[in-house]
Amino acid sequence: RGEGQLLLCGTRAMGQGIGDYQMTSPRMVFIKALLDEFEREFSVLDLGAGINNPTLGYEIAEAYPESIVIEVEQDWAKPEKMLPNQIVLKKHFMPKNLYDLDRCEHFDLVLAFNFLHWFGKSKDPVEDWMMAMVQVLGMGDQVLVQLPMEGESSAPNIELVPEMLGFVRSYGGVLIGATSQFPGHPARDIWLVRNPTKVLSQTWIGAEKGSANMAVSAD
Repeated sequence: RGEGQLLLCGTRAMGQGIGDYQMTSPRMVFIKALLDEFEREFSVLDLGAGINNPTLGYEIAEAYPESIVIEVEQDWAKPEKMLPNQIVLKKHFMPKNLYDLDRCEHFDLVLAFNFLHWFGKSKDPVEDWMMAMVQVLGMGDQVLVQLPMEGESSAPNIELVPEMLGFVRSYGGVLIGATSQFPGHPARDIWLVRNPTKVLSQTWIGAEKGSANMAVSAD
């Protein structure tokens, strides 16, 4: 499609599994191609994890018990079953929260599926969608982003999507495929951003700036 090399996402078809685990989400095909590269424990941050169980984070935690999966969802309700490597933050994240998190945390993989377009324009730069975009795109060694397609009239802040896509491309984003958010919904493109080594500036969210100087990467 002219946007870069398409990722080959393994040979398993949907419905087949990883060990005893059976994949149910089409997006797991794309995620599996990235997570299978790891030969060690790894971390996943899922922003806007959703309320439909099993969540994508649950599927990852079940398929990869060596992982730590952190889900962020303001409307989360406790399911019947959770896994020991699954953590949920029931919180409404604002751009300032993402800024604070980015100063002291870094993840092997960040999922931002249908998350970033919920942030709109603001007179306060700290609360503007650009602040959220910059923090999320740099918060992981690999970041997967999904946005509404231009012309989806019912999507929030749809008028900002062309600018958001420009941001993703400016970070080296590569189009790797498309999936639907829900059955019957139009397919939305998935973009992959890979980041270089990052230096953390704080030891934790409440620490003073400059309290850390640690380079982190998946290497």
